[in-house]
Amino acid sequence: MLHLLIPQRQLTVIIDGTGKPVSYVMTGEAWNQVRSLFGVMLELAPAERDAALERLSQEDPGAAAEVRRLISNFEEARSFLEQPVTPDWQQALSASPAQVLVVGETVAGRYVIRRLLGAGGMGEVYEAWDREMRMPVALKVLPPQLAGRPGMVDRFLKEVYLAREIAHPGVCKTYDLGRGAEAGTPLFFLTMELIEGQTLAQRLVRGPIPLADGEALLIEIAEAIAAAHRLHVIHRDLKPGNVMLRRDPPAGGLRVAIMDFGLAKGNSPGSLEISSAAPQQVGTPQYMAPEQLANDPVTKATDVYAFGLIAYEVLTGRRPLDQEPPLAALIKRTKSAPPEARSVVGAIPARWNSVISRCLEPDPRARFADAAELTEALSSGRKVRRRVLFPRAITRRQIAMTFGVTAVAAAAWKWTELRRDARVADGTRVLLTSAVNATGEPELDGLAVAFAAEIQQSSHLAFSQPEDHADELRLILKRPGDRLDARSARHLALRAQIPLVLFATLGRVGSDYVFDVTLERVDPATEQAAAAWPNSFRAAGQRQLHTAMFDAARWLRRATGESESSIADLDKRPEEVTTDSWEALREFSKAQAQAETDLPGAIVTLDAAARRDPLFAMAHMRRGDYLVRLNRFAEGYDAWHSAMEALDQRPISRREELMIRAMYADDMQDCARAARYYKELMRVYPHLDYPWRYVSSPLMKLGRIEESITVMQQLIARTGGTRWNHWRKLLDYNAIAGHTEEARAAWEEMQRRHPPPGETELAAFMLHAASGSDREAEDSIRAALAKLADAGRSKYTTTYAHWLADKERLTEAARLLGDSLLSDARAGRVAERSRKLVSLAAIEARASGPKSVKAACLEAIELDHGPQRVRRAAVVLARNGYMEEASRVATFLDAAAGEPLGSVGRAVVEAEIRLAHGEPAGALHLLQPVADLRSHTESRLEYARALAGMDNATEAIRQLEDSLRYRHAEWAAADLAVPLDYRDIRFLLNNLRNKR
Repeated sequence: MLHLLIPQRQLTVIIDGTGKPVSYVMTGEAWNQVRSLFGVMLELAPAERDAALERLSQEDPGAAAEVRRLISNFEEARSFLEQPVTPDWQQALSASPAQVLVVGETVAGRYVIRRLLGAGGMGEVYEAWDREMRMPVALKVLPPQLAGRPGMVDRFLKEVYLAREIAHPGVCKTYDLGRGAEAGTPLFFLTMELIEGQTLAQRLVRGPIPLADGEALLIEIAEAIAAAHRLHVIHRDLKPGNVMLRRDPPAGGLRVAIMDFGLAKGNSPGSLEISSAAPQQVGTPQYMAPEQLANDPVTKATDVYAFGLIAYEVLTGRRPLDQEPPLAALIKRTKSAPPEARSVVGAIPARWNSVISRCLEPDPRARFADAAELTEALSSGRKVRRRVLFPRAITRRQIAMTFGVTAVAAAAWKWTELRRDARVADGTRVLLTSAVNATGEPELDGLAVAFAAEIQQSSHLAFSQPEDHADELRLILKRPGDRLDARSARHLALRAQIPLVLFATLGRVGSDYVFDVTLERVDPATEQAAAAWPNSFRAAGQRQLHTAMFDAARWLRRATGESESSIADLDKRPEEVTTDSWEALREFSKAQAQAETDLPGAIVTLDAAARRDPLFAMAHMRRGDYLVRLNRFAEGYDAWHSAMEALDQRPISRREELMIRAMYADDMQDCARAARYYKELMRVYPHLDYPWRYVSSPLMKLGRIEESITVMQQLIARTGGTRWNHWRKLLDYNAIAGHTEEARAAWEEMQRRHPPPGETELAAFMLHAASGSDREAEDSIRAALAKLADAGRSKYTTTYAHWLADKERLTEAARLLGDSLLSDARAGRVAERSRKLVSLAAIEARASGPKSVKAACLEAIELDHGPQRVRRAAVVLARNGYMEEASRVATFLDAAAGEPLGSVGRAVVEAEIRLAHGEPAGALHLLQPVADLRSHTESRLEYARALAGMDNATEAIRQLEDSLRYRHAEWAAADLAVPLDYRDIRFLLNNLRNKR
């Protein structure tokens, strides 16, 4: 091939080896002439057009070839103006309507297909559940019939690589590329963020968008495209159908997410390019720029033109030239800008009118160069002037001088911007990343624990750590406990709607240690620091490191605006908050990481930490918590007692002390004390979220269900309503309180937060069970069991069995538990086996007699002798005549002696034994002292029976009615209830009422 440049004609002719011209590329004024000829030709009848083209071919072959090409493109476009223009290979997809994947299928051993969302030129898109990351995703499949075509896999790869580079809240996240097989054929797919909502196109069909809302949405679109342009990525198919609108709970409005970078291209020198045999016209004609329609090279200004068309439609409610036939409208847009937007809607602000007009200039050189320049024009408020196009000579020296002055000015501005005032509003949220030990000295690996405990004494800032944001971590493909680099930390902060990130690093300079701390404000557009406040603190040796951290925390608290009185009140040193043993801190830090995957190993490590410092209260507390989780209750309570003794001997920070005392009281079922400590935490540290979450449960158990509801509503408001489990708790509390409509509203909100499989159905079961809709409740629990993972299915099988028993379907309930017990035995689920054995014993005793009760209950206690299990098993034994065994089993409750968990449990068991012996007075004597310690969510059947036996029907009825008021708590925690208790409560209540 020979490229021959003819300057006089502004034409490049490409000649093959025979000397025959094969292609012409227009430049300069020649292109304007071709556009004019093109418009004239389209207005001619077909026969006249052919004759005119023949004459033009003789006079100017290059111009004639370009005009023919444009006419051919437009004739092709006539039949599918509403659809993307696609190369011929896409016809293969439309020729094969069958779905590639089916619902329920698992792709690559990881993604479970839920439903088909749609199909397009590059394949089908499904909603899928990512079993590894435990979150819903959109899964886009390259159909097998296309995978073998040249360049298809490369283009699919390109969509992943380009889209993954763009980290912006306004761009749909692309996660990963995967490969699998379907019927023996290679399968290529990518996974993306699943966005619930509607497209801008769907919204526009419903009518005009209010002006203020439209402006806000358009600014977000421009900023998202600017983020792509900064990475030299051009979308090329920007249109309302590729803009998703999703709810933004904190702001109460909508946010945008740009979709489908399948037609995108990189245009930087080092960007990815996919070669093809010939240029291909891609995009959607009604939103194409003139250069796309002419099949000329695209630039960032191409996306600017598409933005102008979208902005025109959003603000006016109409497309430009919508009164014209579609083809004529396209032709006119290639010749000149459409009428101004204000000519359609006079209320459009002048700034927006001028921005749209400049975006819609036919010549790309007259538009904004890219979306960054566009957003600057929108934010500056200055009048937008049309760009005048004329050549101008600029010397290299002028360029160099201009660049130098600009660079110095930019650097000066950046420094000023980064070092501005650090004071922030009270309650500003800060993501506290794990402090990095860069010294190479492993004994200092506990640094992160010490500094986190130190800085979180602040009552001014609302700190959270990455592990507090498990849902958002899943979205950026991280797990709790993963160390985050700076970019991932900023990304997480934006996802969690946290404006500030705190980084800390310990290094060495000579013989000194240097503790560097930097607070950053994250720019949502760039995910870089919009402002930063760094500082360094030196320590001459390890013993002085605590002082360096102490000084760093005090500096940061002062710099951000915390009052001196607050700092003085809450200002313990790091070694007082945790321990002065670096070895103990290192073991504690190691245990925290272990706990994600190896809880028994974490317990051993925490034991080592406690041995290095016996007064390390946090180590004892964490060890107790982990032991209880593993049902090693006796050891767990010993560890908890050690934590409490450590608190008495060595005071620590107010935050840690209140947290430990509250959690201990909660575990011991001392609801009043737990609520008191949690509320004190909320008062002293008003910006902590977790006390609000934890306090709601003891409040409910105290009979203050309306207060639990209010607390959860406030927590949802504080956190922006982003967490599905918060909505689930609100649903449960409303259902228990009988607020059916409020529970249903919470269920609808929960669904929008993408809970794991089965959780939506479990919530629906709670909703229907509480409202008495038995058929819907059963359908929901069955659907949940079909979707839950094995462990969850096992747990909620017990709930279903309890519900069946309550409906007097005893045979079904027993069979369900029996089948599940076999599965639990195969899977090694000890705790679940123990729970089911007690439930099965109670149900079979009612159905066919007590012959199997003793063996089942004793086996259950051998498997798991936790307090709740012991209490249930002993009650079932006593009610079925095994009083001696019940008394012996109850001795396991002595591990919690002196706490409500032990004293209430022991009193209930002994009362059941007295009632079995026909001694209601003795039972009442045991139960009355602990009456105020008991949870309102548990059955008080034995108390009511004792009262009734003493002819105190009035008080017995009151106790039974109170039990029924909270009875639906059983469906949230079947482990706490004895099957059939509430059926018996209703029966006894009716008898007592009838006798009055």
